[in-house]
Amino acid sequence: MISVLLLLLAGAGVFAYLYFNRPILKINKAIEEDDIETVSELYGSLSKESEMLEVQDRMLDKSKDLEKGFIEKELEYDYVTEQLNILGDEILIDNSRFDRIVKNVNLLNSSRLSYEEGMKAFKDEDYESALEAFSRVIKDDENFDKAQAKIEECRQLLKPDITGIYRAKIDLSDVMMKYLGLSGSSPIPLNLDVAVDITDDSNGYFYMDIKDPEALYDSMIKVVTYFTKKSIAQQYGISEDNIESYVKMIFGKSIEDMVKDEVNIDDISELMYLENTYFTYTVNDDWVYVTLTDANESIELRIRDDDLYLEEHLAGSLSELGSYGVEFPLVFRKE
Repeated sequence: MISVLLLLLAGAGVFAYLYFNRPILKINKAIEEDDIETVSELYGSLSKESEMLEVQDRMLDKSKDLEKGFIEKELEYDYVTEQLNILGDEILIDNSRFDRIVKNVNLLNSSRLSYEEGMKAFKDEDYESALEAFSRVIKDDENFDKAQAKIEECRQLLKPDITGIYRAKIDLSDVMMKYLGLSGSSPIPLNLDVAVDITDDSNGYFYMDIKDPEALYDSMIKVVTYFTKKSIAQQYGISEDNIESYVKMIFGKSIEDMVKDEVNIDDISELMYLENTYFTYTVNDDWVYVTLTDANESIELRIRDDDLYLEEHLAGSLSELGSYGVEFPLVFRKE
């Protein structure tokens, strides 16, 4: 009886030892003590699938707590990634929910670093680098709204400074020739300054710099007279030196007087409708988008260094300038 009793006691002791030293119990104790490294070391000794699934679920909850602690800035990134790496190496392999947690933590950390990088670049007045860094801040980052505000601020600071007056010269002699249906180029210069005045409040105006309108009209008459005289001489085989006397003898007036009778100053003035035409504009990178308020038209200017280029893809009647002999792009030099 004593021997049997001893055997029973020994068996019970062995059973108790084995039962209370099961890996799952040690794992549960390690989980309570927040000892993830021990949990990971003991996880491979589990033999029951139910116990393995239980540990996986509890460790997934632990990874969520790590993510939350990092989001709320209670836990440092290095500590969180160290713990997540341990879980991912042994317990939560190929777990899609765990993978999303790891990805979210890394994205948020990268976003926070981008915001800090942007603030440093902004402070150093490196607005291009700051803009690029702020653009990497994600919506889940608490700095997102501040980053968006900084992005707009950088864009304003990077916007080209195009304020000032720009001028382009147009040779109206050639324009007038085409307008009146005459061929050739005039040796008589008839330059007109087209100016663009861009202010710092997104408003400005185009204007023709006509210092002496009457002198301009007289010059136009001389240009047309020159080509008319040349055309008649060629057509009838008369010397240009003698053409004036022939015409006066036949028609009783000079070629210039005849031109004045035919040329309508109102038609000519239509070419100058840009005078004091107000516009509003917006600047985007190297483009200036312009809306002519009085003319109900829009045009595009391109910035190249300190010059503005009036491009040829224009809207409305402004595009007719091309048919009058204005060549595009028309270069406006900054004063």
